[in-house]
Amino acid sequence: MFWLSAKHEAPGTAALLALVAGGLGVGVVPASARALPLAGLVFRDLAGATSVELALAWHRETRSPLVTTVLAALEDVFPSARPPSEVS
Repeated sequence: MFWLSAKHEAPGTAALLALVAGGLGVGVVPASARALPLAGLVFRDLAGATSVELALAWHRETRSPLVTTVLAALEDVFPSARPPSEVS
């Protein structure tokens, strides 16, 4: 969940930006959100924000070749990343 204010909550980045575009507050979003075409939005970098922690999730019973390929690619790019953990 992304918090917009004490009164509004958005289930994701696109919904958060729609609320902001509607004049209902401000939001902290990843830099990739700049690609979403909503008129009137202004994006500013946050001073001192040098990294963001991300996680990859997939359904434990659906280990497709795509998931295996993505995991391998991420391990090549981020060799020090923590190994996957399962949440019950």
